[in-house]
Amino acid sequence: MSRYGSYSWVHTISNAAIVLLELLCGKSNFERSIGISVMSGLDTDCNGATCGSILGAMLGVNSLPPKWVSPFDDRLKTAVFGFYECHISELAKRTILVGKTLMSQK
Repeated sequence: MSRYGSYSWVHTISNAAIVLLELLCGKSNFERSIGISVMSGLDTDCNGATCGSILGAMLGVNSLPPKWVSPFDDRLKTAVFGFYECHISELAKRTILVGKTLMSQK
């Protein structure tokens, strides 16, 4: 403890380590990786969401278990002004477009 100090349960370093652990030990298995995240403790909702987002981007929506995808019916409800209810597929297209735009500016 004296060498590394002490971190809050929502600290970036400890949570980044958990996300790395779940990605390595989960071996690209969506459910297993999220399960490892939750069992690791600390900031379980954020770490599980981060892991799920990374694996979703890596594997693609068609590789995700239907029981994790179908309940959303391609909808996302937010508290963000102007984006109260969005289509997840539309947000994914916008994200790809922004990424391509940023990459072309390099």
